[in-house]
Amino acid sequence: MKASSWSKAILLVALVCVAGGTFLYAQEQAQAQQQAQERSGQQSLAGPWHYLPYNGEGDFGAVALNDSDWPVMELPSNWFLLGSRHYPKKAIAAVPILSAAEPGTLMQPDPDLGLDYSGTVWFRRSFDWNGDAQAPQILDFDMVDYYTEVFINGRSAGKHEGYFQKWHINASEFLKPGKNLIALKISAPALVFDFAEQYPISWPKRQNQVKGIFAYHDTRPGATSVRGQERGTGGVLRGIALRQSNGVDLVSIHVSPEDVSERSARLVIDAEVQNWSQEAKAVKLEGTVAPFNFKGGASLPLSVEAAAAPGRSHLRAEITVEQPALWWSWDYGKPNLYSLDARLTGGGQPLDQRTERFGIRSIRHDADWVWWLNGKRIYPRGSNYIATQWLSQADRAWYDQDVHLMISANLNSIRVHAHLERPEFYDSCDEAGVMVWQDYPLQWGYSDKEEFHAEALRQAGDMVDRFFNHPSIIVWSMHNESPHAMQWMKKRVPEQNLRLDNDLAAAVAKLDPSRVTHRDSGTGDGHPYPGWYVGTVGDFTKPTKETFITEYGAEALPNLETLKTMFAPESLFPRTPLDFEAWKFADFQPEQTFKLANISQGRNIEEFIQNSQRYQAQLVRFSTEVFRRWKWTKNTGIYHFMFVDDWPSITWSVVDYYRRPKLGYLAMQSAMQPVLPSVDYQIDEPAKPLALWVVNDRFEDFKSASVKWRVVAGRTEPFAPQKPPPAAPPPGAQSPAGAQSPAGPQTPAGPQSKTLDIPADSVTKIADLGVLRDVTTG
Repeated sequence: MKASSWSKAILLVALVCVAGGTFLYAQEQAQAQQQAQERSGQQSLAGPWHYLPYNGEGDFGAVALNDSDWPVMELPSNWFLLGSRHYPKKAIAAVPILSAAEPGTLMQPDPDLGLDYSGTVWFRRSFDWNGDAQAPQILDFDMVDYYTEVFINGRSAGKHEGYFQKWHINASEFLKPGKNLIALKISAPALVFDFAEQYPISWPKRQNQVKGIFAYHDTRPGATSVRGQERGTGGVLRGIALRQSNGVDLVSIHVSPEDVSERSARLVIDAEVQNWSQEAKAVKLEGTVAPFNFKGGASLPLSVEAAAAPGRSHLRAEITVEQPALWWSWDYGKPNLYSLDARLTGGGQPLDQRTERFGIRSIRHDADWVWWLNGKRIYPRGSNYIATQWLSQADRAWYDQDVHLMISANLNSIRVHAHLERPEFYDSCDEAGVMVWQDYPLQWGYSDKEEFHAEALRQAGDMVDRFFNHPSIIVWSMHNESPHAMQWMKKRVPEQNLRLDNDLAAAVAKLDPSRVTHRDSGTGDGHPYPGWYVGTVGDFTKPTKETFITEYGAEALPNLETLKTMFAPESLFPRTPLDFEAWKFADFQPEQTFKLANISQGRNIEEFIQNSQRYQAQLVRFSTEVFRRWKWTKNTGIYHFMFVDDWPSITWSVVDYYRRPKLGYLAMQSAMQPVLPSVDYQIDEPAKPLALWVVNDRFEDFKSASVKWRVVAGRTEPFAPQKPPPAAPPPGAQSPAGAQSPAGPQTPAGPQSKTLDIPADSVTKIADLGVLRDVTTG
């Protein structure tokens, strides 16, 4: 794209004020819910643990081993963060210094550098226990990445594979009164780097870990280069605790809304219980379904009795809710939520209890990829999202901030891209009314060995089980850019992963018929990248084969404050090959930036930032408005790529890692308005006639609406001058700096107006504007 073509006059319209969503979350409610779910006698094992990174052989779970010289880390934490919530401030994009990792030789690493290590880390700590030896003692783990073996007092007590699950071990036979030792062998290994596919298991085309973007992705440290597996994500991410069970645990409760309408809904309740004994137990499940965040609904009782067989079993019941308060995204209604307070008893004695929140809603899409929420046609306006590479950083406040930024950008949906977030994220989306397209953690190529297929199917069941009750999740998508569907991906087997994807989609659809299940993103939905990987920005006006778009966008540099945290001063404005190697490690793409997008580096870093952000903003606005004017004819929904940086890097995000908005955020905020005034123009053909349109995504008609506009000649900004929302930065970050929008020279023309009806859910042409003449070029 030639620079001068960006400077053609564009018509700007300031007409519509759109109300954002309201957060219904309160700290007191969260604390009360957490306390209600805590089980009696729980002993947290969070805190300081001795640790040793070591890939060799050895029994490091032995009681007699002296670990006093090992360094100490606070858990839970990704080990790269060394127990901190902050990104290491000295971890700039430089070639790492390799060091030996022999037992007993590792000194305490510098927390400002982080522990950049892929492989096995041993963790050890002692704790006192004086519980009831006759009662089951259960060790709970919450999100451990990735292979884990647990040793208690020198004995192997259990193993687990995965990163997003909550899982348990019966520790009863391993504990003793008094002091006990627990050791964790956690492995998050790097795979052989092998684009030629010479090895049966390799990175990134034949992976065998269900980690998605945490193992391979364009936005990881080093991205798709040979360095792309550095700064790994291994560790204990959310929690470890020991508790005493009363013999039968209430493991989970799924509430599935069926036959949903405004008149009634049928709730199918499936409670899974764990009987730790060797004989069946008579149990009773009682509870109450009641409104959680709204008033006026009746409380409904639940009661079911059954015999809980040894191991896992299920209790099922149904409740009919008359005139249910339906869950909607924030722009289409209210995100109404219910709660189910459940108690499990046996022989009249309490066994366990838990509280689950859920929403009543239906979701589907038809053969043309048109989406229907609660029986009404909707248009998803979204972006792609990865909160952070190291999930131990995130908490409810972190997610609330990001969801606030999403709604302030007028997004009603978000795609969680090829991974699963912490549960707090989905809680925030439930309460705020943000729909979630949820990807399973598969990204690009994986092994087709039977053992990996079986493991992937098992973990897909874990995903559905853990996140079942979140009404914000509207779709399970099982694989991102699977090799069998990607023509650009060189592969040895044309149908690689096809059977895997079919089996995953079938299994998840059976487990959860209340949501849409999509086999693989890139088949049926589109990932067009004009202006970045192919062609020019103007090519967005050429219709795509797919009407539903789940990726599009372009990279942009973050603001100067962020760049200064990423690079050494001598590399801040890159000139040498060594400088650009550091920039490429931070995911910068010079080929696309300089040769395809023709972005000028300028004379200094300030000019480089401005040129880069301006290009992204104009692409985001132009493409988004083209798609939205095509609503119901050539397009049925959009997810931009992507929303925030997941580490201090240079990616397609419109908000950087420290939550400082780029110009692209303001472009998105304008182009994603639920009621959008939009100018139809061709960005690289200034002589093409212009037209004014209004896109209305609301269910409401606007009778006798007044549309006012004026034509401005000269350089204009690619977005309406809206102010980015204030938001608290992530832990350890600086306060966000608002994106700047320097104004160019403008020559105002006379204002014009028109009064007309704008129908609900419509695209309406307001006026033909002709061809702009005598336009100043820049």
